[in-house]
Amino acid sequence: MIGRAASRIALVAPALVGARRRTMPGTGGGTVQALPSAVNSLALIAAKVAAMGLGFLFWLVAARIASPTEVGLAAGAVSAMMLCTQFAILGFGSAVITHLKANEGRLPTLLNSALTLVVSASGVLSLVFVGFSGLVLAQLDVVAHSPAFAALFVAAAVFGTLGILLDQTATALRRGDQALVRNVVFGVGTLLGLVAVATGLDAPSAGAVFAPWAVAGALATTVGLWQLRRAIPRYRIRTSVDGPLSGALVRSALPNYALTLAERTPGLLLPVIVTELLAPDTNATWYAVWMMAWIVYIVPVQVGLTVFSEVAADPGSHSAAVRRGVRSSLGIGLLVAGTVAVAADPLLGLLGPHYAEGGATPLRILVLGWLPLTFVHCYYAAARAHRRLREAVAVAVVSAVVSVTAAAAGGVTGGLTAMALAWLAVQTATGAWALLRLRATSPAAAVPRRARPASEASPSGMAPDSGPVRGRVVDGLLLPAAWVLPVVAVVIAWVALRRAEVSGITDLGLVSVLPSGYYVAFVVLAGGFALGLRGRERPALLAFQMVVTVVLLYAVTLPFEQVPRFSVVYRHAGVVDHFLTGGAIDPDIDAYFNWPGFFVLAEFIAEVAGLDGVLPIASYAPAVFNLLVLPALVVIARAATGDWRTVWLSVWIYYLTNWVGQDYLAPQAFAFVLYATLAAAALTTLAGRLDGPPRWWRTSATALLRAAGRRLGAARAQVEVQWPRVTQRERGGVVLACTLMVAAMVASHQLTPFASLLLLLTLVLARRMTGRLLPLIASVLVVAWLTFMAAGYLDGHLAEIWADALSLGSSVGSNVGERVTGSAEHLLVVYARLGLAGVLWLLAAIGVVRMLRHGRPAPGHAVLAFTPLLLVPLQPYGGEILLRSYLFALPFVAVLVAWALFPGVGARWSWRRGGGVVLVSCALLGAFLLTRYGNERASLFTSQERDAVMYLYATAGPEDVVAAGLPNMPWQDRRYDDVDVEILSRSLEPVATPESPRQLADKVADHLESKRGEGTAYLVITRSQLSIEQMMGPPGWGSVQDLQQGALTSQRYVLVYRNADAAVFELREDS
Repeated sequence: MIGRAASRIALVAPALVGARRRTMPGTGGGTVQALPSAVNSLALIAAKVAAMGLGFLFWLVAARIASPTEVGLAAGAVSAMMLCTQFAILGFGSAVITHLKANEGRLPTLLNSALTLVVSASGVLSLVFVGFSGLVLAQLDVVAHSPAFAALFVAAAVFGTLGILLDQTATALRRGDQALVRNVVFGVGTLLGLVAVATGLDAPSAGAVFAPWAVAGALATTVGLWQLRRAIPRYRIRTSVDGPLSGALVRSALPNYALTLAERTPGLLLPVIVTELLAPDTNATWYAVWMMAWIVYIVPVQVGLTVFSEVAADPGSHSAAVRRGVRSSLGIGLLVAGTVAVAADPLLGLLGPHYAEGGATPLRILVLGWLPLTFVHCYYAAARAHRRLREAVAVAVVSAVVSVTAAAAGGVTGGLTAMALAWLAVQTATGAWALLRLRATSPAAAVPRRARPASEASPSGMAPDSGPVRGRVVDGLLLPAAWVLPVVAVVIAWVALRRAEVSGITDLGLVSVLPSGYYVAFVVLAGGFALGLRGRERPALLAFQMVVTVVLLYAVTLPFEQVPRFSVVYRHAGVVDHFLTGGAIDPDIDAYFNWPGFFVLAEFIAEVAGLDGVLPIASYAPAVFNLLVLPALVVIARAATGDWRTVWLSVWIYYLTNWVGQDYLAPQAFAFVLYATLAAAALTTLAGRLDGPPRWWRTSATALLRAAGRRLGAARAQVEVQWPRVTQRERGGVVLACTLMVAAMVASHQLTPFASLLLLLTLVLARRMTGRLLPLIASVLVVAWLTFMAAGYLDGHLAEIWADALSLGSSVGSNVGERVTGSAEHLLVVYARLGLAGVLWLLAAIGVVRMLRHGRPAPGHAVLAFTPLLLVPLQPYGGEILLRSYLFALPFVAVLVAWALFPGVGARWSWRRGGGVVLVSCALLGAFLLTRYGNERASLFTSQERDAVMYLYATAGPEDVVAAGLPNMPWQDRRYDDVDVEILSRSLEPVATPESPRQLADKVADHLESKRGEGTAYLVITRSQLSIEQMMGPPGWGSVQDLQQGALTSQRYVLVYRNADAAVFELREDS
């Protein structure tokens, strides 16, 4: 009834005002009846009012018949659907308006092309969201899990996109009455559908509340297509696309489309975020609040459109039009905003007390946004009219990203009120910028650089179709995308990881529980990195992308960590605690006190920061250390190549292949940062090719290298990267800094100084470094430290060190043979580590060849990528020397691998290379996650394990013994030299035949009896000990699981503490 009445009014209005007829050439001589401008405008305004009013009635009824949770889910789905329509419309609505007059003779072709493209885009995007919701989202996954809901979502998106296009077409044809009828039909259809749902269902679900949108959309679209056929004589709807005309539509649509999309996306994205991060019932309130706030926001939006039309028609009226628009928006907006703010409680109360209680304050905050939005929309209107869209798009994109991020963070921390405040703060900042830009823009500056003939002017202010404009527009869109995509990746990963469950982790490590949304996030990040490699170098953008990469790769375990992981982290924290509590450097305690440099520095940082210890910040150490090494990695790469893309590709590859996991809170992580910085200085400031006197060995080596180069196809001209010459004083300062770095390494870590010495010796012997005294200085520092400061440790371990030194068989056995053991899944992890290391070194060799063939050798990197392997036969280093050698070589290997995979990229960058970067990145990510986080089943500790350890600290005295089957426990972070810790896997000898649980428990009791003296002995068994035993296989002395079983049945032990993940036994005094 309402639809028919509105149609009659719209049909009578032209007769009353005096409609005119316009002939459309090429449509069989037919005519199209167009409304007068005033009536057309009134009809369009009435259509908007009808849509908003009927929409409010729809949600009013929905709030009365369904629970807030279901209403919130339905509102989130509607927002997601509308977001798909905004992306799918592709700006074709405004493009149809722009091109209608020039293509009157081809109107059917124009409309059919636009209809076909938006239907295809909406169908694809809605299906993508359905898949995304099922993989990533925790609340809106109901859309994907219900086939009926998914089908309704896709249908609603397609019909919604068509509705937008039909409304824009009606605007172009000056038939606002058609838009009014369709909006009324749609609104009434949704209401009637909802009433039918309420009649048939007692408790409607989110899908049932959403269904009327799809049904009414189909009905309104049918009416709209029928109207279109009647309005345009002999027009037939067909699925066809005219290539050149479609290209023209796209070129003219992109600039305004980008700005419109940036404006509207936040409002549609926030309900989805609220649903996921807070709760569906909270989103029901937010959606109602946002809907009512838009009653106020429509004032500056409409004023902006008015300013746009005035300035586009007369650029000289810029200042006057803006002043009028601002005054109108401030005056009308103040009245509307005041009314809504005062009536917030009763308005929301119409939906129910739940909505009024949680939404009144946020609504009053949001309506204040009308003030900054007044200047923002006037600024956007001026930018559109003057064809200065790149700045406006950049401002809109930044504002959108920051506002969504700030609002999401505020919602998580402080609820809807904090969310509204965060949103208002960002809009205020954007409004301040817009006001400054409006004041800085004079009428003369507002005139376009190249004036167009009046015949080419269009209501949208768009430039005529041209290839260069399209290229600039595409570049203008890709640059913001390169900034935005990393942020989007972090948000997706955060949402995905919040729903992940670590309890089901297997021996494959973290990959067994990582949600698919995390992989989606990385693909988005890789896409952003590929976009960042286009055009000219933007160091700030690329550095930002590397920071996000580090967070995504090296902080991925944070959502899973109940307490910091890695047992060795607790020992390091215990050493720092020893110093914080007044303990002295006592070399007799253990090896850490013979190399205390890192721990002294950590103590200083903790005191300055006011921390009681370093354990609370230990979980962030991997990300922090990897960020600290970033500048050195960039400099090392620049020393090898002058191509900036290869530089950043090598840094990217380094982060994707650093699986060794030596970057936790440890001396080696600190020392590695110094090692990389030393390498950067040696390869740049101290670099230089030294040609000494001719010697037979030097001449022979040169001849062999040239012969090898010819066999490898090396280019005749070889050009190395040349760094600017430095003064003698500058070089001396760098040598002094390198000396201090070596001294810090010598005082902090046992192995890294030898790796640094090998690096310096290699460059000096290759005559690639001018600081020839540095190897001598490093040698003196190492020898002096070992002789004087670490003498106590060497006295007790010198025989063991010499026994393993220069024993290749022992080193290979402990680094490879002893590691290839455990469950089938863990063996896969081990083989993946060995395979990845081998493949990277192979690719590095290929990179050397390719650099030679392109005439861009990097001899220093080529040598340093392989010389760390010389450390392998020197010392097994507890079975870790191969891992450390790989790490020491990786900064140089990464550069060569980048050349091997993407040789000579230079300025020849293409979409194909960008796609290759994404594909290679995805492959490396899979290998990275498997190899780096393959031990997480044992490395991750639970809070209950930690509770058991805290019980021991509170119970055990200074003379007591605390024993564990394996060292894999969250302990030793306090009372480091006060509690006697006994690791049974290091104390007990292997047995030839397995023992029963009771025999094993008695053997351990005898051992602890001999150790405890006058004190008490405790035995602690934890989940992580059992996990690592199952993953690696039982140790030779027995089984932790058998020991626990035997202790439970033995009379010699008393179970004094137990929870789900740990058990503490006390050895009886009379045992």
